[in-house]
Amino acid sequence: MPYGIPQEVLREIKARDVDCVYCRKPMTPTTKPFRADNATIEHLNHLPTHQFSYPKTAEFFAMACRRCNCNLRRDKPLAVWVAEQGIADTVAPVVKTYLQRPQASWAIAV
Repeated sequence: MPYGIPQEVLREIKARDVDCVYCRKPMTPTTKPFRADNATIEHLNHLPTHQFSYPKTAEFFAMACRRCNCNLRRDKPLAVWVAEQGIADTVAPVVKTYLQRPQASWAIAV
């Protein structure tokens, strides 16, 4: 289970999210480890996978470029970060759906 995510769920995420779910930049495969457009697994609630108390399904994960996932969002709750960036209308459907969930606005301590 890479990233603590079941393999079938990881395949579903990769098939669904071919662009960064935030900036919509196509994520290209690369062998260079630190390119800003490398695909990363985004935990939409920023909890480490082992702390999940609910099923590990694709609705809680997304593919984001390293720039958005690591450099921009950092440890902010998703709802706060999306509002600050002014990107609520342009994020991928999986993010919009997640933001409609009651727990999306929780302050997460990492």
